[in-house]
Amino acid sequence: MVTYNFCFNDSVIGPITPRKGLWQGDPLSPYLFLLCVEGLSNALDVAADNGTTTGCKICLTALTVMHLLFADDNFLFFRATVEEATSIKELLLNYESCSGQSVNFQKSGVYFSANVKHNK
Repeated sequence: MVTYNFCFNDSVIGPITPRKGLWQGDPLSPYLFLLCVEGLSNALDVAADNGTTTGCKICLTALTVMHLLFADDNFLFFRATVEEATSIKELLLNYESCSGQSVNFQKSGVYFSANVKHNK
């Protein structure tokens, strides 16, 4: 059985059980996903505004890119520091508790720029 939880004004509403059901091919499914992922996008923007995450630039005059969201794939950009990685992890855990969507670490990867120094 499917249930939904929503975060609204810092409180969780739910679980809500749809009466007619909503399945993974339903035309409404992508819109519900977009509604949820908008919360993730806003949380990443707030983290950037607070200075807890940085994003990246391809050159000095380019815009800073924090994240790219494609269907159910997300690319997050931040500095390779323990502080920023911790901030992103906390943000993702908060998003998981609010939306019920979680990171599948079996299908996830971390990639570093060639400029990142390797500590031994």
